[in-house]
Amino acid sequence: MPVSDHKMIQKMIHELEKAAAHIDQPSRMREHIRAVQLLAELLLEDGLENSTKDQDVLAKVKESQGKQENHEPIDHDGANGESIFDF
Repeated sequence: MPVSDHKMIQKMIHELEKAAAHIDQPSRMREHIRAVQLLAELLLEDGLENSTKDQDVLAKVKESQGKQENHEPIDHDGANGESIFDF
């Protein structure tokens, strides 16, 4: 089940608040900062994957359109049209 970007950002804000609360304890503060870093990387990675998928789909659509444009009707002896229902 995918997690929404809004939910991830809310989690990042929550982790930043925890980091700010532990500013006097550097090791605990770093844990929360690392959690923010991980969440940011996940958001960025998801964005890159989606844009790559979109580009792949667009390329496939353009490729299939190119194939359709080069389509020449097949000459069937005695057929009276291009439809499969023409006899």
